[in-house]
Amino acid sequence: MKEFIEKFKKATFENDVYLVPAKILEEQDSLLIHFQVFLVDTTDLVQEWKVTCSETIDYQHNFEYIEDLNVYQDHVLLWKANQEQAQLFFKGTPQNTNELVGELYIKHQEVTQGWIPFGTFLNGPLEWLIKGGDGLLASGPLPLLQVYQTVLNSFGISTSLLSKGKTHQPYQVLVFATSYVVAKEFQFEMMAIDKRN
Repeated sequence: MKEFIEKFKKATFENDVYLVPAKILEEQDSLLIHFQVFLVDTTDLVQEWKVTCSETIDYQHNFEYIEDLNVYQDHVLLWKANQEQAQLFFKGTPQNTNELVGELYIKHQEVTQGWIPFGTFLNGPLEWLIKGGDGLLASGPLPLLQVYQTVLNSFGISTSLLSKGKTHQPYQVLVFATSYVVAKEFQFEMMAIDKRN
């Protein structure tokens, strides 16, 4: 893995390169991704790599050219697997529901950097929940719910967080452009290129 990422980042292929995920296969609890490495502005195939993503629990793939690829042990995409989970309860109604919804959305986007869609962890339609005046607002990763809690408190709404326990698992995330794979392990293997074509 380090060899692949280091070569890619340092462009030790002699020229600038880009990646294309040529094939993605689900195999039991793993995901197999074949990346092809091309010279920029050409169709010259330089290398092909197979990445085995063991014990995959989540992934999103968008077909696109890739100019960067990283593996992280600490990333917002890992919050569901690696962070303490909790429930956020609230009591009270704001003077301006739309303003509160807007502020929650803005803070959500800031902290998740757009990786987690707004509403993923909410307990229903947000306006309906808030107009109800009390109840369970959201269940999910503690760091995100703490952000929601701060926003609610700033609007004069009482809140309480109930921990569901720590669920630290040794998951990592492979991020390439706007795509990602959450898995326990990533194995990179260089494949032979068929030069007959």
